[in-house]
Amino acid sequence: RGCFLVEVDGVALAAEPRFLETDAVRWLSADLDAEPFSTTTDLLDAAAALCRGLPGRAGGRPVVARLTVHGRTPLYSELRRPGYAADLARAIRDAAASCEPFVWLADLPLALQPPLDLEARQNQPDFLGDLLRLAGDLPDSDCRQVWEPLLEHPGISRYQLRAVLEDLDPREILLQARALCADLLSPGDAP
Repeated sequence: RGCFLVEVDGVALAAEPRFLETDAVRWLSADLDAEPFSTTTDLLDAAAALCRGLPGRAGGRPVVARLTVHGRTPLYSELRRPGYAADLARAIRDAAASCEPFVWLADLPLALQPPLDLEARQNQPDFLGDLLRLAGDLPDSDCRQVWEPLLEHPGISRYQLRAVLEDLDPREILLQARALCADLLSPGDAP
């Protein structure tokens, strides 16, 4: 982040505008493909190494980072367990704590898929195949209609929920739901 320095002499430019970086801390996003890792320890080591390299991308500045872990992985079930993402984020923060300048992991979205070929699996003539086909054919408008009843639920703040839902991509939610269904309905059914 920064600004342009424009030097003028009267009404004319005295020099070409120059961009000056003014941020003291840089916000960066990074991606990590989970597919090559067979253990969570290997994934954690790779994530920590990636975080330690971020100050180099930030011109030596401290970094606040969003690390998105994505891909088809045999670790899917383990990484999707309740609370696991928070534990993994803490472990990555601990591993990156010695970085100079500092690196703070602000967000760790998991965009994972089970180690199934969902496209091939949806062609199977069974319940899971039907479910995957139907979910894949849903238009965005139907995806949004699914959560509309939540807005009327008396125990949920309509305004807070609407603010959250507006930022969500219904296609991404559907992809994650398909992956979760495939994982839960086909134990041990890997290619």
